Amino acid sequence: MKTSELTGADLDYWVAKAQGGRDHKISPEIWRFSDGSNASKKDYHPSTNWAQCGELIEKFELLVFKDTAWTAQYGDYAFEQEHGETPQEAIGRAVVASVFGDTVGVGLPDGKEEVSDE
Repeated sequence: MKTSELTGADLDYWVAKAQGGRDHKISPEIWRFSDGSNASKKDYHPSTNWAQCGELIEKFELLVFKDTAWTAQYGDYAFEQEHGETPQEAIGRAVVASVFGDTVGVGLPDGKEEVSDE
């Protein structure tokens, strides 16, 4: 699936994976991130939750602005960018693209979480 087309639950899932998200030892219902923090999978929605999404701007060093669409720039000198209908969507896509590139595997936590080679 193209990173630029991720929305909703798919976007939330890949944002978590981009942060090193994996199942917590205690419960598969909890994300365990590479920085040691945790989040309930049921309540983790950075595509719509500013408290979860906003911290990604600093963590991934993003520049966010609105032109014809919301844009989040990333990478050295912020030459790479992703767009969205909302700032959260643009931020989430930029986070995913900065880690996985333009394409990700298809599906949610049904075992299909490998990065696509396309």
